[in-house]
Amino acid sequence: MAHAITGEGGVSFYERRTRTLNLCIFGNFPESPVLERLAADIDSDGRSSVQVSHQSRFCVAYGSGGRLQFATRTGLSEYSIEDVDVGGGWPSLVFDGEGSAHLAHVANGTLKYAKALGSGD
Repeated sequence: MAHAITGEGGVSFYERRTRTLNLCIFGNFPESPVLERLAADIDSDGRSSVQVSHQSRFCVAYGSGGRLQFATRTGLSEYSIEDVDVGGGWPSLVFDGEGSAHLAHVANGTLKYAKALGSGD
């Protein structure tokens, strides 16, 4: 779960039946909660990590197709997705004080570190 300074919160979750990764955004706005499909045809265990960037954009790290992906919400139900690294299991996402996205994940049983280039811009 991620919490924005503006009061919104977000939860990313995997829907096994449809094999989709989703983001539920809730807060103090009339449409709350909003449910968006972030990615389809996810072929991993569905684990993900959501945070809010320094630009107040929801960002999600997840694995699919044996790759670590980094998605940035750019608009209503719109996402920019960056292919970051091989692996993507058990992703964990954090932003540092400068706004850079740092990701930990597992690839073939090995803990790996990666840095997303987009960083939620």
